[in-house]
Amino acid sequence: MRKIIAIFLLVLSSVTFAEDIDKLYTAETLYDQVISLENKYPEIIKVVHLGQSTDGRPIYAVVMTENVHITMRVSEGYVEKMHFLVESGIHSRENPGPNLMVKMIEDYAKDYYDDSVIEDYNLKELLSSNVLHIIPLSNPDGYNLSNRGLYTISKENQNLLLSFRDQDFRNYKSNIRGVDLNRNFPGYYYDVDLERWRDIWNMIHNEYTSYRPGGAFYFGTHAGSEVETKLMMDYFLDYDFRNYLSFHSKGEVIYYDKWMLSDNHNKHASNLAYKIALETGYDMVASSRYTSSSGYSTDFVAMNTLKPSLTVETVHWKQTLPVTTSVVNRAYDQVKHVPLIAMKEGNRVGYFDYKWYLDGRYVRDFEDQVYAKAFYDEYGGMVLKYEGRPRLFLNENMNKVTRLEMIQEVMALVSDKVVPGQAYLDCDDLSVRKARTLGIISDQDYFRPDDYATHEETYVVLKQAFYDDYVLSNDHQVNIRAFWAVEAIKILHENNIIDYDRLLVGRITLGELRGYLVIINQLLEGV
Repeated sequence: MRKIIAIFLLVLSSVTFAEDIDKLYTAETLYDQVISLENKYPEIIKVVHLGQSTDGRPIYAVVMTENVHITMRVSEGYVEKMHFLVESGIHSRENPGPNLMVKMIEDYAKDYYDDSVIEDYNLKELLSSNVLHIIPLSNPDGYNLSNRGLYTISKENQNLLLSFRDQDFRNYKSNIRGVDLNRNFPGYYYDVDLERWRDIWNMIHNEYTSYRPGGAFYFGTHAGSEVETKLMMDYFLDYDFRNYLSFHSKGEVIYYDKWMLSDNHNKHASNLAYKIALETGYDMVASSRYTSSSGYSTDFVAMNTLKPSLTVETVHWKQTLPVTTSVVNRAYDQVKHVPLIAMKEGNRVGYFDYKWYLDGRYVRDFEDQVYAKAFYDEYGGMVLKYEGRPRLFLNENMNKVTRLEMIQEVMALVSDKVVPGQAYLDCDDLSVRKARTLGIISDQDYFRPDDYATHEETYVVLKQAFYDDYVLSNDHQVNIRAFWAVEAIKILHENNIIDYDRLLVGRITLGELRGYLVIINQLLEGV
């Protein structure tokens, strides 16, 4: 339904976002623009729903790359292309950022098909080997509150806001629970000098610190206490992002280094910041353990990934927020190339030699062996040293399989002369749609494609795919908690696909799944 609405809005409007960049939008209007762009450019734009804000608004990531739906499959797009992250709108009053992000998305998409929109950059070339993730608005409740007023917030949360001392909502930075999201991220990092992990969240207090909920600087009851923070934390660590840009306003400066991290890290961050400064004319500002606060999103990403994580402050410091003038257009001219600079710099630096694996699957790489060992010691897994692009799996047959991957493997043995059924709300993969048509999988609204598949789920899928009409000859006793899978287990046992004596439950590996499929394929061929 949302896509139909978005298409309708796009057709009605003769004014593109690019011509209306300085408006005070609502979060909902921005989302309409983003979804209309997804409908207009489905080959290169995918809108990913991260979850709901405190007041129930969706938070989206916009993913841009060539053949975006293929790339976003868990097993195919993780290391074949480099991933880059841009985020904005974490502070309520800083309205330029989200507007700039949507304008970038629109112009990048246009340039992909017509290399004349973004000068000096070929988006078709960049998006063929890179994936750009943009979270245009990470605090939608605050954006509405500051831009459009208290009436845009639910009655329950209006009452909460009115209980705070700060009543200047146009000047708010926090979310609607009075927590500054950019003080709420965990501060856990490895201290190279002390050779131990440290937690500095809420340990650094200065004039930019508040001890109670309100318009700015309150860090929350605990690290990651806010739903918006949790959604971003999950997404920040879901991919091997080569660098991260957080857009704020105001100041026309770039904060780039991290006092708690190594010289190598800060060298790469400085190189990226310098190239952005040359493009924008912004000043570079170094941090200090004595002047910085804690809980920043860029600190969290840098501490967990050891990749450059920069704050880009647009708009001159004398401007009053929210900005509603041509100042936003000037800011766009300054920063429109910045994510592209970040992509090029990430490609120039390339991958580092120390690759960290958990459960046999690549997580991220490290330049310094000391950090690689620290993460291995703290979180487990293993570290391999080799040059170049990482291998996604150490041994793919040993790795767990997502629900999407399981269905794709099964459907490869099913006739391809199947009319695809309706897509799920969270998955429109062709194999899944065919499986839904055949009744191999359930007809619910959501498929959960990225959840790991279990043996029990796989048994039911195999039974539905290959033995749907099979009638049991014996009443076997099966001791398994998943009663819904008992019939499938009995049928697969009678057909010599599985053995009661070695019945497996829990998450299934690719090797186990393919083992079942080899047996079924041999039986189908009469072997």
